[in-house]
Amino acid sequence: MPKKKADWFDKEPEYRKLVEARFSKIGLETLRNLLAELRSDYSEVRPKELSKQVLSYLNHGRRQVRVKYKDGEIKVSAAMVAERFDFYTSKGRKLYAEELDELVMPFIVFPDLNYLKEPMRQLRQEAQELELEWERAEPILRNVVKFFSKNQKSSRARGESARLSQPPLHKRKNFSEYFDGAGLTSRQRECLELAYEYELPIMQIARKLRLDERCELIIQKLLRPS
Repeated sequence: MPKKKADWFDKEPEYRKLVEARFSKIGLETLRNLLAELRSDYSEVRPKELSKQVLSYLNHGRRQVRVKYKDGEIKVSAAMVAERFDFYTSKGRKLYAEELDELVMPFIVFPDLNYLKEPMRQLRQEAQELELEWERAEPILRNVVKFFSKNQKSSRARGESARLSQPPLHKRKNFSEYFDGAGLTSRQRECLELAYEYELPIMQIARKLRLDERCELIIQKLLRPS
């Protein structure tokens, strides 16, 4: 049945264009809403930075995870497992420990990936309602992300003025008792506090600490559980 739908989809180019245009619009609205939300919760976030994180999510999320079920196993994308974690770990379904740690846990541990789970789950749902298979929807979304990154440059000036009037950060949790005896350097502690107490995404931590974008990988390694 799915193959029949795909064949029909290919034979109706005008309808396909309408569906793809609709999904592109939904994707662009999602990115704009995310940008506004991040700026209101944290500080200035540039479209280029958000686009980079979305592409990172898509790239990492394409990797396949084996799910053991009954006497066999199926392969599911890492992002889908993370977005529906309770489903893929319930009713006898099990994940391989190595793949869970390497492919799924980053979506739960890393703030930059974690905050994208719900918007991405909603985009999958939108594609499903449009009868647009994710294999077709993802390339469309990638093009939308690239467009968003290049065509939202004027928002940087608005973000700069907003940054000047940005209220101070508020600590959401307190892990001082754990950090005090961990033997952390001042830089390590500052990084961990911003991530777990203030719940900032990695790209914001790098900006807050005035680090180069190349240092984001170092921060990710620091936040990865041992």
